[in-house]
Amino acid sequence: MKALSQDEILKVLKAASDSARDLAMILIAFRHGMRASEVCGLEVKDVDIKNGEITIRRLKGSLKTTQPLADLQGQPLLSEKRVMRMAVRTGRSSKQVHFRVPEERQSASITVLSNLRERSRASRIAER
Repeated sequence: MKALSQDEILKVLKAASDSARDLAMILIAFRHGMRASEVCGLEVKDVDIKNGEITIRRLKGSLKTTQPLADLQGQPLLSEKRVMRMAVRTGRSSKQVHFRVPEERQSASITVLSNLRERSRASRIAER
């Protein structure tokens, strides 16, 4: 498996920029090395935009971590604070960051991976 280059990541983010939810999901996963299930497990209480921090409940035996949210001036697609602010604002409830998937649908991991695959195709990144 080969990692995406910075240019390829920007192309995927641009392809996802029509959806605050998808953009935030992909950016946060890439920037913080999160598993799909960790992204789907985020709640509003985990995102502290004012202090620029995100708390991630790691799975598979790892601990909970608090990490800084990047606020890159002049690069709106890479500004985690800006992107998370939009995602929280468009969330469906006051507790969810809007990444969760209804239980009656397919698993969260499959949904996140399908979303990433769809956005990668839209950005014209060749499948690996």
